[in-house]
Amino acid sequence: SSDTTPPGPAGGGLPTLPWMVGECSTVWNTHVEKYQMPYRVLFQPDGKFFWWAPYVDGSKVEVGEGAFLSQPLATLHADGSWETGYFSANRYTHDPANATLCTCEYVSQAGLGQQRILTDYEVGSVPNSQHLPMPEVCAPFVRQCPVDNATASWMIGGGFTEVYAPCVPLGAWSWASCQDLVLGVALALVAVSGVSWLAIHLCREAPRRAGFAADQEGYLPLGVSHSGKWKLFKQPRVSVYEV
Repeated sequence: SSDTTPPGPAGGGLPTLPWMVGECSTVWNTHVEKYQMPYRVLFQPDGKFFWWAPYVDGSKVEVGEGAFLSQPLATLHADGSWETGYFSANRYTHDPANATLCTCEYVSQAGLGQQRILTDYEVGSVPNSQHLPMPEVCAPFVRQCPVDNATASWMIGGGFTEVYAPCVPLGAWSWASCQDLVLGVALALVAVSGVSWLAIHLCREAPRRAGFAADQEGYLPLGVSHSGKWKLFKQPRVSVYEV
């Protein structure tokens, strides 16, 4: 694959929940020493997502793709915060194993305009499978994921996390979103010297690097469902929807 092309056919993919669709900029991840920040993440309406992450040494751009493979479970709180979780698959270029990863994935946001956090937990990995549709590859690993991110961390462990500056609608990169990106970088790198310079530099680069400006998302656990309908589970001040 080239540095701009995903590794293989995503296949499958259930519709993305409306509040998750958008372009996001990753300002931190678990392997922050490996990648240049920010890098672009795109959540499409059709249940597929993509990312373009340059290596710190400038040698490569990792191009990744993923797909939702189960109906999401969404928890909406009265204070505007939310969590969404589901079973998914992903893979990326420059992977020596040419593997497809099968995961329980969770996304959360503390409220409108806040950072999003995505965490996935690997439950299966199939080497030399990037040329195959993701639903086919991950079929043996399909499961009901833990009910939320905290439970998945305890039951599965070893999660990979990305933090996104506030996401924007598809194709809507603006100075306002750049300001949100600056805030996200400042928060994520508050302990690192030179944050002010980095934030200013990112905003100057933003119009030219819209492709590397995405958002923050946090992945939450999901229960697998085949109903295709919204179901409301009443809890104190919390509404849980199964899509």
